[in-house]
This record gives sequence, C-alpha cells and structure tokens, in this order.
Amino acid sequence: ITTLLDDPQANQRIWSRVRPLGRLPVLSGPKPSANVLLELPSQNAGEPAYPLVSWHPYGNGKMMFVGSDRFWRLRLEVGDAHHAKFWGQSIQFLAMSRLLGQNKRISLQTERKQYNPGESVRVYANVLSETYQPVVEDSHSVVLERPGFVDARQELALIPDTQTPGLYYGTFPAGEEGQYKLGPQAHEAEISSTVEFAVAFDSLEDRDTSANPELARKIAETSDGQVVAPIELPGFIDKLPSQKMKRMVSKEIELWDTPLLYLPLILFAGLEWFLRRRESLL
Repeated sequence: ITTLLDDPQANQRIWSRVRPLGRLPVLSGPKPSANVLLELPSQNAGEPAYPLVSWHPYGNGKMMFVGSDRFWRLRLEVGDAHHAKFWGQSIQFLAMSRLLGQNKRISLQTERKQYNPGESVRVYANVLSETYQPVVEDSHSVVLERPGFVDARQELALIPDTQTPGLYYGTFPAGEEGQYKLGPQAHEAEISSTVEFAVAFDSLEDRDTSANPELARKIAETSDGQVVAPIELPGFIDKLPSQKMKRMVSKEIELWDTPLLYLPLILFAGLEWFLRRRESLL
C-alpha cells in the first residue's frame, strides 16, 4: 500500500515530503492485531514510533487508519502520480476480499467444468494470508468429495508453483460419472471457496474435433458434393455459378386513402345527376 516506488530509498524520500504533518491524533499505540504500514519516528528518545498508517481485520472485512490529512503533499513536483497510487492501492486492498469471492482467501478452481471418466483433472489453489499476501509452503491440501457418497471423500496434496508464489496445482484421474465437489479442509472452510465439476462421457463428435478428410470425401461422394480445404475457399467461391437475385417487396395500401376508390363514386353520383336532369326530375 505504501510502496510507491520499487527502490526503498526513493520510496522513503517520497514519504519524507509529507512533512510537516501538523497536529496528529493522540494514540496510545497500535492494537495487538494491527498491521503498521507506515511509522513516524518519535522526536523523543525512548518513545515508540507513531503508527501513521495501519490496518487490522474487523468483522468480515478490514479497516485502515490514516493519521494525517496532509498526504496531499505527495503531489509535490509530480502531480497525482504518488497521491493517486497510494489511495488507489489502499482502496484495492480494502476491497480485495470482496473481489476475491466474499472474503475467501483461498480460491479453488479447475480447468473445466466437465471431464470424461479417467481423464486428468487439473486443480489450482490460490492461497493468501490474512494480509492477502501469497502463502508459500511445501504443499497445500484440498478435499475431493462426491455428494451422496460418504466413502468417496479423499484428500489431495497440491504442489507449489515455483514461478507464482501462493499458487498450488495438482492432477488426479476423474472417477465414475457423477457430480464432484472440491473444497478445503475443515479448519479452512470459512476462508476458502469451493468448486464443482461433473464427470460424464462426451459425444463422439466432441471427443475428437479434428478434421477427418476421408470421412469428408465419402460424404461428398454420397451427396454429389465436393471437399474444399479452407485455403481453397476463395477460389471455390469464384467458381460457384451466378444466380439472379429476386427480391419481393410488399407494400400495404390503405383503401380509405386511395383516390381511385372515390373515382367510381363520383362517376356514379354524376351519372345519376345527369339522368335526373335529363328527365326533368330535378
């Protein structure tokens, strides 16, 4: 959170710009469960350093204490670069527990949600400490269960990934068809997520999705078609016979707004007037 540059000395020089801090709240010292991130050395010998920035767990989340409102001094000569980074890292740290899955520090996952019986199932576990730092150990154990089968419970030992601290992985063969659940050991149930996957046979088409030229040739011969490779598609399209395109356009005409409808009415009315006039009926 308080690391603004990779170089420790350069990082220390940046924080030295925050002074003077003005009046600070009076504290008796950090709580036993607090994690002090930034200290202000005491000017009096024998007195403990002032916990300027610290955090500790509270309920299902975390709270952070910042003892001064003068951190805007981090903007000196560099603008918002360091100031925004500090507060951005602080917000990310405090909210990370929610983003990781409702305060779950151990995240379990598999490569897929469905496997064939006997197929290798690869499992990953991302393990973080209370401070959400990677936990590096010789192994990490998880529990594989099959809902409804008490005897199917077994413990799996995952090995660490040497290139990614906190990441553990392992493989095991998929069992019989059914639903399976991968979870933590009992003492880690509250801080770990779970993952479910299914074991079932795939259809023949899904098992091997690679091209089968011989089968394609037989289908083309039976259907009087032609086998075309992807690279031959541009030339094949040019060889297709051109066809005239027909387009049907429908148009709705409302009769009440059609002049031709009123023309017969006018003719009949005019003819009647003419006949009556000729016979002296008007």
